[in-house]
Amino acid sequence: MAIDINLLPQLGKEKEKRKKLLVILNFSAIGLLVLTLLILIGAFFYKSIVEKGYENIQKESATQKALLKQYESVEIQLSEVKQRVGKVQSILDSRKEYLNLLSNLEKITPRKIIYNSLTVDDDDLVSLTGNCPSYDELFGFLKALSGEWEQLGLTQPADSEVLFTKVELTSVGRNESTYDITFSVNFTAEEGAYNAQ
Repeated sequence: MAIDINLLPQLGKEKEKRKKLLVILNFSAIGLLVLTLLILIGAFFYKSIVEKGYENIQKESATQKALLKQYESVEIQLSEVKQRVGKVQSILDSRKEYLNLLSNLEKITPRKIIYNSLTVDDDDLVSLTGNCPSYDELFGFLKALSGEWEQLGLTQPADSEVLFTKVELTSVGRNESTYDITFSVNFTAEEGAYNAQ
């Protein structure tokens, strides 16, 4: 007996199943292709954005470096100016001290005594040459330099300090043409002599 098996409907179903599977595979492949393209396009845009950001950072870094160099040069110039100001300040301070010394000398110098030269060395030794009309003027000046106020008939102020010490008359002479007394005196200027009184 022969059994008649009809396999055609089964083959047709498998064929349709394959067609459906092929359509699904095609759509999946197209979807995967589209997804891959989207990922690649996104990666390209992301890369371009990152590169632009990197370029901007490099430009900003270059401007910051230029500013930093300018600040460094300004800082160097400022330190040079501070050094110059310090030097000028020390010169001004020393000149102020010498002006105070001259002012203190002027306070005890009789009006008729004329200074010809005045030098101060590093050890505060003052050498003074000058002239005056009489010996009385000269000795009055020497006593005032020595701080002998009582002998001059003056009273020493209570708050005054000794400004000049080691007063030594090194030479005395007379100018034959003007009959003035010429003299040379050495003395030491104490610390207070450089301060304003």
